[in-house]
Amino acid sequence: MSAVFNALPFLERLDPRIAAEVVWRAWRTPRKPRATAERAEWVMALADESLEHVSGHRIATYRWGSGPRIVLLVHGWEGRASDFAAIVRELRSSDRTILALDAPGHGKSSGKRTTVIDYGSVLAELAARRGPFEAVVSHSLGTPAVAAAAAGGLAAGRYVSISGVANLEALVPRFCELLGAGSATSTRTRSRIEDRVFDGDRDVWARYSADRNHVPESAPLLVIHDRGDRMIPFADSASLAGAHGPLTRVIATEGFGHSRILGADSVLDEVADFLDVRAAVPTVQPALA
Repeated sequence: MSAVFNALPFLERLDPRIAAEVVWRAWRTPRKPRATAERAEWVMALADESLEHVSGHRIATYRWGSGPRIVLLVHGWEGRASDFAAIVRELRSSDRTILALDAPGHGKSSGKRTTVIDYGSVLAELAARRGPFEAVVSHSLGTPAVAAAAAGGLAAGRYVSISGVANLEALVPRFCELLGAGSATSTRTRSRIEDRVFDGDRDVWARYSADRNHVPESAPLLVIHDRGDRMIPFADSASLAGAHGPLTRVIATEGFGHSRILGADSVLDEVADFLDVRAAVPTVQPALA
């Protein structure tokens, strides 16, 4: 597939429709799950792992502990539950249950394809079974999935978004840019997604963006984002904060990028403190090195 992507600029000049079809197929199909990182293996070995039928999928779930305070961890696109191994290590306690899952088409869960809406439906049904939650921690595309689930009944006392996507509309051109395709392919790919996944709904991007369809304003929200994130722009953190309201705390980091931020000690400390403090302090923090 990498050879096809390398040929995208040529395909776009030859026939933008063909290029758009290649990008469309890549958009809806996560790459083969990567192996669990060695440093995460011992954490995952401690989990009570099971397969559950949720919203028409076989979903791999992972549980640590059995306490009454339940924290749900929601990974991003092409991620998996083990991405949160460092956070699990940090948050484990006798009075908590930590719950994570692999999204449809990810990790050990069934399927090859998924969308934010599909992911949100899975989270909403899982919440109906296991919630309400003390907190929900999301990464990247997990953030709009949580927002969609909140509209479907997911409830939590507080929320954490790390490297979160605020506006889905920007994802298609960004995805095309990463693959080396331009605006013609982006426009056609967007139309394919709207027509083939959402029955021609042109407004789906706004309705399911986390900065429009956000989590309840009454729940404190911690937004953590790295200024150098090359996948999701740092500006998305301001969009999330602006949409959510005064019970938002924004923390900017430096040097952790899009994924390494999940294991940074300073970030782990902030998440743990936020979940163990009952009152949110609205502020924008200086960068964490």
